[in-house]
Amino acid sequence: MWEDLPRIGALALGFAFACLLGWPMVGWLNSAMRGTMLGEGAGVEDKSNWEAAIVGLIERALYLVALQLGRVEFIGLWLAIKAVGQWTSTAERRRYQIFLACSGFSLLYAVVGFKLIVWAAEGRWLIAVAAALLTVIFTAVAAVFAYPPAEPDGKAPAQTTDAGKPPVS
Repeated sequence: MWEDLPRIGALALGFAFACLLGWPMVGWLNSAMRGTMLGEGAGVEDKSNWEAAIVGLIERALYLVALQLGRVEFIGLWLAIKAVGQWTSTAERRRYQIFLACSGFSLLYAVVGFKLIVWAAEGRWLIAVAAALLTVIFTAVAAVFAYPPAEPDGKAPAQTTDAGKPPVS
């Protein structure tokens, strides 16, 4: 029983990275992209979008399990199911772009979490720490890049509709 403790610790590390750290990081990116591309208020956490956060959390866990079991085809199946169920028209191209980017980052966190399990079990801590840090930095750079530029007066840009016109109140 005690001989399995390092493996259990490695699994806990991988799942914590993929799910617990991946959740707020991908959420941050999602918020930034929605603010820039859809004018939904960048940087303001959308409490009404908790369903998407839960889906992201479970998908990172599922990706990680699929990788652990060597069943990578599940990842393609999951993305196909997710895409078919969500996108009904090509008019929502920007939403689709956000969906793709955040799904890609979820997959990235799961793959790095998977490798963390392997590297931790092998005692390869330098590569494990470097991969985790680079993933977080990559996500942060993407989120910062996705934020809309401030107006010259320092205020956030006015929200616009997809046609580029200010919304009608």
